[in-house]
Amino acid sequence: MCEPTDATRFLSSIAMAPFAAALLVAASPFVRHVQEGAAPLAPIAAPTTGVLRKLPGAQAGYTLFAPFDVGDTYLIDLDGAIVHQWKSAFPPGQTVELLRNGHLLRAARDPGASSLHGGGEGGRIEEFDWEGNLVWSYVCCDDQRRQHHDFEPLPNGNVVLIAWEAKTLAEAVEMGRDADAARNGLWPDCLLEVKPRGVDGGDIVWEWHVWDHLIQDRDPGLPNFGVVADHPERLDLNANRRRTDAPTGGMTPEEAEALRKLGYLGPQGEGDAASPPAPAPPAGGDRPRRGGRGAGPGMDADWNHVNSVAYHAGLDQLVLSSHNQHEVWIVDHGTTTAEAASHSGGKRGHGGDFLFRWGNPQTWGMGGAEQQQLFGQHDARWIEPGLRGEGHLLVFNNNVKGGFGGPGMGGPGMGRPGMRGPGFGRGRVGGESAPAVASYVVELELPLLPDGTYARVENSVFGPAQPLWRFGGGAGEPTFFSPIVSGSERLRNGNTLISCGAEGYCVEVDAQGQVVWEFRNPFGRNAAPGGDPTARPRGPGGMGGMFAGAFYRATRIAPDHPALKGRKLSARPRDA
Repeated sequence: MCEPTDATRFLSSIAMAPFAAALLVAASPFVRHVQEGAAPLAPIAAPTTGVLRKLPGAQAGYTLFAPFDVGDTYLIDLDGAIVHQWKSAFPPGQTVELLRNGHLLRAARDPGASSLHGGGEGGRIEEFDWEGNLVWSYVCCDDQRRQHHDFEPLPNGNVVLIAWEAKTLAEAVEMGRDADAARNGLWPDCLLEVKPRGVDGGDIVWEWHVWDHLIQDRDPGLPNFGVVADHPERLDLNANRRRTDAPTGGMTPEEAEALRKLGYLGPQGEGDAASPPAPAPPAGGDRPRRGGRGAGPGMDADWNHVNSVAYHAGLDQLVLSSHNQHEVWIVDHGTTTAEAASHSGGKRGHGGDFLFRWGNPQTWGMGGAEQQQLFGQHDARWIEPGLRGEGHLLVFNNNVKGGFGGPGMGGPGMGRPGMRGPGFGRGRVGGESAPAVASYVVELELPLLPDGTYARVENSVFGPAQPLWRFGGGAGEPTFFSPIVSGSERLRNGNTLISCGAEGYCVEVDAQGQVVWEFRNPFGRNAAPGGDPTARPRGPGGMGGMFAGAFYRATRIAPDHPALKGRKLSARPRDA
């Protein structure tokens, strides 16, 4: 097992960060606690965790999630009791999935030797059997590549993971990137399909790279020169660039440091006004190193910050969520690796180019700020066949419009007065006045054509013009806000499970918008009853403290899921 490193201690040190306290436990929520069949209680002002609401319309089953600060993954029933638990030596990095055979597949935050450190960092994929034995692991964590955020198990047993890949300043400039915006190098994202081999290895059998699908309009003498708006199938190499000396927009030094240690701001002087920007590395110099990086959403090196990947088996396509471009992208998985690096071939004839993109047409020179509809979103995924809205996309729109959420998007920045006050960072139904900013979920009906491509009127953006459905922060709806992580899932009974990850908060809503299940995570704190915000983290790289209740997203496991066949599930006490 790897010993804790400086990077581990660096990540662990956020436990007492004042910004984290403001985000998760600033003031007590006013929540109506409703037991099944009982009358609502009066609003209460004490911290409340566990199941806050349970009505007969909730989807039967169990909820799976992994708190940030520990190596434990929990399966709980609708009353909030643990029915199964897996333990790892590593905190999540970030996703966990229950496989059909009852095994748990999880991304882990590996403290190994990588110079790539940023928000959502992982580095390792682990598979545990039902009894908790580690049966497979795969490490993608070095100076060239590092797994982060999400992965997707495929029907053939392979796993597609998201990874940063490091490019030097020279490599970025030679492709047409603005030199000032590439001063710390660049970390474009890639997808790696891994076929498990043995107990601790795997073979990469398919790859897709953002780097192969670029357009730039800065220099006709460099590769991929063209009119950006004429190529929606490619990504502008200078899209959403951000000055490294831009201010953080009213953060206190303590708040900026808390986000910096999570990887969501660059080092001192990059992304704040505390000191002059660091000098650019020499052309052709070393790849970016920790302490000299522009890391996390909105910063230079972590350019795309793709935070989710999902697979549609019927279409053989993958959908990605790019936080920093504020877009979702769909690409063809029905390609060879060579075709995926090109602009032709594959099932749809477009190689690895984008088949569809939505959320921020400014990214490709089409439309203005008024047409942007996604802001720092997470967890783009198709609604599964047979469910209400099958084939549509669900996206958790974090609605982060300023601060570390991206350049030039308007609205209040993280840490600014408009983001504070009653209701900030606390999901709840009823009670307090609404926060200045709310996150929400959108459902998109895609313009899918019979040949598996997507309709678009020439010289226009991709539809839909507006989401088919939106939930969160509206009249009579729960109000929640999460500047990072989070997700949503359409359930078998037509309800939608929404995870406000930074708050450790979930709501299940039916088709009429009624909340039928509400939960705030009490697990993972390793603390005295009530949750001690000074508790020390558990496991290498544990985040601990104020972010102890946070998780990336939760998923509902149906009672007849194949993984549960023949299993005896019974409530158990929380581990000491």
